[in-house]
Amino acid sequence: MPFSGFNLQVKEADFQLVTDLNVKKAIASSKPNGKVVPGIIPMRVLKRCANYLLQPLATLFTIIFAVGVILNFLKFGTVIPPYKGKGSRKSGDSFRPISILPPLTKIFESVLYEKLIPYIEPNLCDEQHGFLVGRSCHTALTLFTQDVFEGIDKQNGKVGAVFIDLRKAFCSINKHLLLHKLALKFSLPPYLVKLLDSYLSDRTFRLKFGDFSSKEFSDVNSVPQGSSLGPLLFSAFINDISRVIDIPFLLYADDPVIYFQNQDLTVITQKLNEALQRIHEWSLDNLISVNTDKTELISLI
Repeated sequence: MPFSGFNLQVKEADFQLVTDLNVKKAIASSKPNGKVVPGIIPMRVLKRCANYLLQPLATLFTIIFAVGVILNFLKFGTVIPPYKGKGSRKSGDSFRPISILPPLTKIFESVLYEKLIPYIEPNLCDEQHGFLVGRSCHTALTLFTQDVFEGIDKQNGKVGAVFIDLRKAFCSINKHLLLHKLALKFSLPPYLVKLLDSYLSDRTFRLKFGDFSSKEFSDVNSVPQGSSLGPLLFSAFINDISRVIDIPFLLYADDPVIYFQNQDLTVITQKLNEALQRIHEWSLDNLISVNTDKTELISLI
């Protein structure tokens, strides 16, 4: 179903041309896949031929940006499911799907990423870590550890923390909610909203297990795995959870942690429960579920 929440008529002057320099930067930053997929030109070949591809790819990508329709071959991936090392091999939950995208798709996504980042990154809350320059698991852990130590260093200080697991978060993002947030809360221009609508629609993939390759399937995930855009779009989607949490918290990708310091464990428990209730209400509004089996409370006394 096409995205119809806004007037997405795009004028010629509304979008920026894709230049040779944009493509050159995208090729240089794209890493070769660890797995070589038969029938797909490897990234290392594209890198060697980069000087001959800059102008044709810049022209192709400019047309895509202008029309707002992404070609189907740029929305196809190969999924390889390695075993996690535990659980029954007869259960799909015991395998971790790794999506391998064609090199040309990676180059296009890198160009699109550079167009999106000026609108999204400045508007992300300070508590966001992961997938951002200068913000990682280490920065999140450092801030969390510092806050915890400061809390328990106080006289009779106690800290309670809840580590929240969002169930299959990337697979649960509703495309229409995401596009509305990008347009309204991140002021994404119409041509980029239209382009992302096409990017998130009618995606396909095939499974590859050893020498076996399946037929093509429709990909119902709105935020594709293995894509450089996936983490950025997920960060934009989850960002407004910050508006419902009124106690200290941190976001590392799809793993929020909330915590509170006080001398009274009853007060800590009350504050954490109130925050959890608001997060639950937010998750219902955003069609995401909290995995209670993997959500844990830790009390530091």
